[in-house]
Amino acid sequence: MINPYKVIKELDFERLAGTEGEKRAIEVIGTHLKELGLEYKLEPFELVSFAPGSAKLTIDGKEFVGNPFGLNKDADISGEFLFLDNWEVVLYNKKAFEGKIIVSYGYSRKLASALMEQEAAAYIAIGTPARKASSLSHRQNSFEEGYVPSMTVDHITGEKLVKYSGKNASVQIKQKVQKKTAHNIVVDIPGKGVDDNLTLSGAHYDSVARCNGSSDNAGGTVTL
Repeated sequence: MINPYKVIKELDFERLAGTEGEKRAIEVIGTHLKELGLEYKLEPFELVSFAPGSAKLTIDGKEFVGNPFGLNKDADISGEFLFLDNWEVVLYNKKAFEGKIIVSYGYSRKLASALMEQEAAAYIAIGTPARKASSLSHRQNSFEEGYVPSMTVDHITGEKLVKYSGKNASVQIKQKVQKKTAHNIVVDIPGKGVDDNLTLSGAHYDSVARCNGSSDNAGGTVTL
């Protein structure tokens, strides 16, 4: 048996796929698998990864810092700043947001597509109250197909930005993005009799940027 709490504590660090954090996680997980008498193999695959960078919004002579979306390359963008109470208006006002730097609450994949269609210049997602700026990310396919440069700010910063709607602004993102090799950890547990069924169980053992990932998803990894 293993001590789940102990393993989660050992996985309490940033584990982006394809980075040194992933390699460290493989060592932790591999050690416990061997203690259970299980052998594992690594299955490599290619993906685009990144080193967490920095992002800032400059407007009316003032700077506001936040986090760039994962997979967002270096960017330096200028345009009219526009605050929206509800980002869903982007879905229904065609070409009203072309070249605009939009700030609103939250983010969704539906919004990501609409921002591309509307040819927005950039998007800034305001986080939830009493929390740090979140670490959102473009998806692998979004990175390949194209995306609108994006960053996040905390809720307090978002409240300060409302009064600047209609002014000219710029967004600057600095972040290294490159192709990496990540690994699945594969364990085969043979059955003890004839069975035509195949059981496949999985969990992701990486984390998002700026997060130790104890619940997402060290907890799921340890449970598996």
